Amino acid sequence: TLNNELIKLIFTSGILSEKQAQQIKLYYIDELTLNEIGNRYGVTREAVRQNIKNGVSKLKTNLMI
Repeated sequence: TLNNELIKLIFTSGILSEKQAQQIKLYYIDELTLNEIGNRYGVTREAVRQNIKNGVSKLKTNLMI
């Protein structure tokens, strides 16, 4: 499906750091909250929010979405 293809692209494109790809997956696919993700990584919810925002921006820029 298209979703599976997009997920593969996120992890294999090399556009995102491993941390960005993981956090985007946890947030959008696994539906964890920013707080839950922050707890896993030992950072604040704001740090996770910024990392996800920057990652999505990178994807949009590089994939022309």
